[in-house]
Amino acid sequence: LELLTDSGCPDLVLEAVKVIRALIEQHQKFVFVANEGGDRALLTIGQALHPLEYAVVYTLRDALAPMLEDWHCRGAVTVDERWDGVSLTPEQWVMRFRDEVAPRVVVGVFRATRLSPPQIFYAHEDHVDVAARVALADSVLHDTRGFPQLIDLASQVCRHVYGGGSLQSLAETAYAAHGVPFQYLTPAEVGSR
Repeated sequence: LELLTDSGCPDLVLEAVKVIRALIEQHQKFVFVANEGGDRALLTIGQALHPLEYAVVYTLRDALAPMLEDWHCRGAVTVDERWDGVSLTPEQWVMRFRDEVAPRVVVGVFRATRLSPPQIFYAHEDHVDVAARVALADSVLHDTRGFPQLIDLASQVCRHVYGGGSLQSLAETAYAAHGVPFQYLTPAEVGSR
């Protein structure tokens, strides 16, 4: 959502969609585990799970649709704006992503151990079982946290190598390079725009 929200830099939005689209449509084998809370309804479902169980609840399209309904872009596009050879506006890019690519990603929740809180995850619809099992297997190593150890390790390496340690700090740097001020919007703020 952060990559798709109107930042005043349509080039960043189009390039982000290209990368995410390639990951979802071509690579397909991924699992993303949210590093922070999230949808309370999902977490409530997760609380009902037994250790080593997961539930797929909805698609990424379901999650993004309300927040992207009135999405508009400011600024001129300077990158290739063709989707499969057809020139599209940034608004068309985002809506096409929402309608054609995002439905292929499922959103679920898992619970690694009896003591751990539930974790929200995202995976490709064709590989969700393997993705959830990999995330679960890596998460049982943190008995009380129930979060994948490899993600914690990657976060520490990125923090050490790149500084900051978050997508927000990288985004701020990218925006600054283009002379655009960074404005973080919560999902509620995006939905109200």
